Formats: sequence, structure tokens, C-alpha cells
Amino acid sequence: MKHGWLLVLFSVCGILSAGEFRMDLISLKSGVDLEMGKTSGAFRIIDSPWYGEKRKQSIEIRGETSDRWQAYSFTFVPRKSGIVTLRISAPYVKAGAKPKVCAYDNIRAEGAELKNGGFEEKVPAHGWIPGWGTKDGLMTGDAAEGNCYMRCAYRKAVVQNLTCREGVPVTISFQAKNAVW
Repeated sequence: MKHGWLLVLFSVCGILSAGEFRMDLISLKSGVDLEMGKTSGAFRIIDSPWYGEKRKQSIEIRGETSDRWQAYSFTFVPRKSGIVTLRISAPYVKAGAKPKVCAYDNIRAEGAELKNGGFEEKVPAHGWIPGWGTKDGLMTGDAAEGNCYMRCAYRKAVVQNLTCREGVPVTISFQAKNAVW
């Protein structure tokens, strides 16, 4: 009986295992410096020191996920008007290693326009997911909202360009959870 309870405990711990989401804000082409604002959790924020004076133009945001949909948000402020690319993925792993995967749904932007954040728009015959520049990762069922969600890995990221205005805060809110490829 004691071994049975230990097996149940280890199973539950495996089900609720922690993973990580990763979103990048990239404005290297437009030259827009970004300043991070509030976050909904204890996220790791990494500006890219390897870019030197452009380090504020590539910011990585990471946070812990679980096997259940959870709401998150973060805010950034562009220091001039221009295009900021929102790159949605999962943490990096070395080539050949098992990829880390994260599921995303209900992505919204306040302060900039974001298209098809719920992934519910009909995919045209050519297969490209509206607003996201990819054909891969769209899943149905078990979505946080509606019927569809996106599954991403580092090498299977999805992107969307946001037109931002100088000094206008942009808040990105979304739901995320662990996933497998």
C-alpha cells in the first residue's frame, strides 16, 4: 500500500511538472529601444548584452508554466515609433536534444494591433495561419478559449509584427501551458 501511494505521488508530480514559456520582443531592424514595464509574475527578463548598444532592441521574456492553462501578461514601452516583432516560442535547447514545447492561446495586445490571437480564424487553402507567418503548430481541442491554440518550440516559433508608437505602453496578455511536440 505504501508503494502505491508513492507511485500516485510521483505520477501527480509528473503531471504538474513545470515548464517554461518564452516570448521575444525584437526591434533590431526598426531600431526601437524597448523598456520593460510590469509583469504578472516573476518572469526572467533578458535584454541582449551581446548586441552592445542595441541590447534594448532584443528582449527575452520567460516564465514558468504547468500542465494547465494559466494567464500571464507583461508590458513594454517603445522609445520611438516603429515595428516590434513578437516572437513566440519555447526555451532554447541544443540541436538534437528533445525540444521544449509550450502551448499558447488568447494572445492579446493593448496599445498595438495583434491579429488572430485566439488562432480561431479559418486557415486558407494555402495553409498559412492568419497573422502568424507559419503553417505549423495549430492545434484543435483543449484550447484555453475557443477551439484552437498554437504549439511552439524554439525552432518552431511563430511571429507577428506589431506597429508601436513612441511612449505608448503595449501590454501583451496570453495564456500558456506545457505541451509536447
